[in-house]
This record gives sequence, C-alpha cells and structure tokens, in this order.
Amino acid sequence: MRRNYAQVLKEGKVDIENEYNKLYELYYGKDNRDNKSIAEIVSNHFLDYPFRGTCLSLEEFNKIYGFNFEVKPQIFDVEQLVCFMEYVYNLIICLDGRLLFRDMGKQFYLNHIKCVAELVGYISTSEENFTIFVPRDSNAIAVAESQLIPDNLSYKVLEYNHHSMIENIEAKREILVKLADVLESYDKKLNGINQSFKSDLFQLINSCNVRHNNKDKSSKYYKKYISELSDAEMEYTYDEI
Repeated sequence: MRRNYAQVLKEGKVDIENEYNKLYELYYGKDNRDNKSIAEIVSNHFLDYPFRGTCLSLEEFNKIYGFNFEVKPQIFDVEQLVCFMEYVYNLIICLDGRLLFRDMGKQFYLNHIKCVAELVGYISTSEENFTIFVPRDSNAIAVAESQLIPDNLSYKVLEYNHHSMIENIEAKREILVKLADVLESYDKKLNGINQSFKSDLFQLINSCNVRHNNKDKSSKYYKKYISELSDAEMEYTYDEI
C-alpha cells in the first residue's frame, strides 16, 4: 500500500504534530510581560495589512478565507501544518518592527518557521507578495511515498536534499547505494521500460565511487578520472546520479 507523506516523516522521526503544537504556542501563547499573544498584536494592527482587502478585522479575514487552527486538530496532516506556517509567516512578516519588544524578536519566529519547513521537506518562495511553502523536490516526495521503497529508506530519499547533507559526501553515497540495491531488485522490469537508460545509470553507480571504490589505486575498480575529482565535483556527480 502506498504510504502517505505523514507516514514517511514519521519513519524519519519527524513529529509533525509536535511542530504544529510548538508553532501554535508561539503564535497564540501570551508574553509574560504584556500578557499579549502575537495573534493579538496582529489583530490590533490588522487594518495596516496590505492584503486584508475589505476585511475590517482579523476575525472577518479568517472567516472569509476559512482559517481555523485548533489547539488539537481532529484530522491532522502535513498540509495543515504547512498551511498554518504560511498563515503565521505572512502575518508576522507584515508587522515590521512591532515584535522587536519581545526577547526573541520577529526574525526568530520567521527563522523558526523556515526551519520547520525544511524539516518536513518544504522551502519558502514568494508569489504575488506572499510567502508560500512548496515541496523542496516533488519527485523525491513521490519516490518516498512509493510502496516500492522500503520503510527504512523512504525518509532518506527526502533527507538527501536537506541542507544538513551539503558537503556530507559519504552520507549521500550511502543513500545512493541503498537506492541502487532497490533498483537492482527490479532489473528485469527496468529492462522492459528503458534498457539503455538502466545500463547508463548502473554504469554511473558502478564507476563513480558509489558501490565500488573507484578512487583507490589498490582497488580493482580504480578509475583514474574519478580519483582526480575534487570533493565538490564528487558531490555534484552524486547529486546528478
């Protein structure tokens, strides 16, 4: 059975409900000094918002556009977390310097939301003056959800594109080795789909220091041109594979 994205994240020990709860507390929780929440500050200054249209209050805005974020949603998924992140991010970013009186400051909240987005495989992008969060790699997500990928590998497919993996060449190689093992188990099916492509792909896997040590002169798999690649060039090769 095809796993959903929430299951993939759970396999990677990403607790999306916990991330939702933390963001909920940051946005709706009251500050000890002035007993106000960020939600209240937003509401007090809502008439200054450029995207309010004809709405005269945050409550009216929420009602018209269907924004209703509960403490403990009965039905919860990644899309709901992402929607909440977009909602809070766009409301906070328009506050200018009004959050600077708080100890953590406005940038803390924006950075926190971006960190959560990266954790669940999303990145921020601007569209018509709004910040939205989109999948970092929709193809990677599709593969991670596939029933053909073992449970212990599904999150690794997403992790490969995470910023923490940059320059971590050995970790990237290990993921490629595991993916190659999965591919090889479907050797006959791959031949029936595109034998030439399959051949080229496995040529790269076997000759670019993925499965075999192609950099060590003492190895029977030694390839001079691979041994001369810099770390940056090796990483680029892995990313292309």
